[in-house]
Amino acid sequence: MLILNGHSPYHIDHPGTPVQTLIAGVLYVSWSIAKLMGWSNDALDISVGSHPERYLQIISYVLVVLNCTASYILGDRVLKSTNRMGLGIFVQACAVAFGVVFARMAYPEPESLLMFGSMLLVAVLAPSIFSKDANSKKDSVTPILTGLLCGFGVAVKLTFIPMVALVLLLKSPRAILLSFGAALVSWFFCVLPMIKALPRFFNWVGGIATHSGHYGSGKAEFIDLSTIRPALRSLTNVFDLWFLVALCLGGVVLGILLLRLVKKSSSIRANSSNTLLNLIYTPSVLLIVMLGQTMLVLKHPGAHYMVPALIIEATGAAWMLNSLFKLSLGAKLQRIAFSLLSVVGVLLMLGAANSSYKQLAEERELFKSDMVQVQTAIAKFDNPILIGTYGCRLPQCAMSFGLGYAPATDPKVGALLTNFYDFNIWISKLVIRGHGFYNLDIVEHDLSEKRNVLLVTNQAYEQLKVFKLVPIFIGQAQSIYQITGLNTQ
Repeated sequence: MLILNGHSPYHIDHPGTPVQTLIAGVLYVSWSIAKLMGWSNDALDISVGSHPERYLQIISYVLVVLNCTASYILGDRVLKSTNRMGLGIFVQACAVAFGVVFARMAYPEPESLLMFGSMLLVAVLAPSIFSKDANSKKDSVTPILTGLLCGFGVAVKLTFIPMVALVLLLKSPRAILLSFGAALVSWFFCVLPMIKALPRFFNWVGGIATHSGHYGSGKAEFIDLSTIRPALRSLTNVFDLWFLVALCLGGVVLGILLLRLVKKSSSIRANSSNTLLNLIYTPSVLLIVMLGQTMLVLKHPGAHYMVPALIIEATGAAWMLNSLFKLSLGAKLQRIAFSLLSVVGVLLMLGAANSSYKQLAEERELFKSDMVQVQTAIAKFDNPILIGTYGCRLPQCAMSFGLGYAPATDPKVGALLTNFYDFNIWISKLVIRGHGFYNLDIVEHDLSEKRNVLLVTNQAYEQLKVFKLVPIFIGQAQSIYQITGLNTQ
């Protein structure tokens, strides 16, 4: 909304600007169509504030279409690079065969566009990955496209940075430099809407780089060494196949290097040296990406931070199997093997989808059940003041959270939050109608006026101890309390 009103976006941490710009465009086009068809007479801000779920649904459809298009392009490019449909389907399917991917493919957040960018990047580089002669021709289009996608990905979220190492697959120094130049131009263009906020963004990045905690908190050190082992164990439990592929790629590189070292004949060594080194180049680059992504996530733990490089599992496995089948199988057996491989890929994808949607269904049922209890409790009070927190599932909470990041939005939108406050649990202040921060004496005033004040939250009591609370309903996902006063300690 800020972008549409000519302002810089307030939330620039990731920086996430391409996601915000895409959403702004979808909102404007959707609203314009609604106005043209006579479905709405409201101003844009009021229309979005009044029907947020409808607009979010449209945004989700657009994100799904983008990711499906990228998936098709990925499969097609692998097919054309290898002349193996089974391999194309395998890469296409395995690229999204993760619960964390399916769960976020339609969400209006950076990860949805990270998947889109990763699939397109591997698609552009597919000839360099699977074909020996791909880089023999002087080609400017591939390096430029590679750079544009790298710049786009880093602008979407900094967790894309390890994927930039794929530029090395171009091999030619000229092509690599051209690609990095295109990446800089692309990144600058993608962050233009937040260009005025760049000093704040770089300050935030500096804080993360020099502190071991989340988002620049914690000790003044790059990484807390004591957290590496448990974080790595957690990652390997979630992404076991991904790390298995990384281990296999490392084994391939090490095995080829050892093979080169044990060659006794200097003539054989001279003839085969370049061939062996060329053979380890692709797996080495893929391994660099995987190691880089792992180090990044070990510093800043979170399964969703792995999203950009998850596609390397499919890419690395496809490269190894393609090389293995070509070396050990005849033409007929190759066709059978690649067909079976495509089936494996599809089964892995379906398994991930089923697991992801089952988990989402269980979470939604839990939230639905708790929210029925919460709404029933609210209905027993006459015109209460509602207070939400981070994690609250009331529609007003989502509206207030969004307005908090868009302070220049039409003030009329705030009227939709009448009798609602948003309690910021980190600073113990109130956000009212999307603006803040206000002291808690406002709550004391409401109580003195004999108003009922209710708190809806999923937070632990430690975060809420400033209030005197009487539990009304305690659920697994949402709870509601009546506030009777403030704790002055």
